[in-house]
Amino acid sequence: MLASGPVETSYQRQGRLAAREGAPRAIRREHDLAASTGVKVLKVEANGPADRAGVLTSDVIIEFDGHTVETVDDLQRLLADRGAGGRFRLRLLRVFRLEELDVEPTAA
Repeated sequence: MLASGPVETSYQRQGRLAAREGAPRAIRREHDLAASTGVKVLKVEANGPADRAGVLTSDVIIEFDGHTVETVDDLQRLLADRGAGGRFRLRLLRVFRLEELDVEPTAA
């Protein structure tokens, strides 16, 4: 997912793969979510780390390793700050359910 040096994510290589998405108020209350928005997955790269972890198109990422994700910039910053290697946990909304997935990044 990340290589050493400048960060080049799938978002940058293949066009727009994610967009900001609002979380319905009822869902935010039910799951006690701090943020009102997250990052909607528009495309999952086949056989990529997200695909292998079970991330689906239309999932809305709301946390990355315990850090709130409200925008694509938030997600890219967290990925860049983290560097390559090691697993991380995504917390996301799938339809009306809260899911947690462990993702194992790979070099780009």
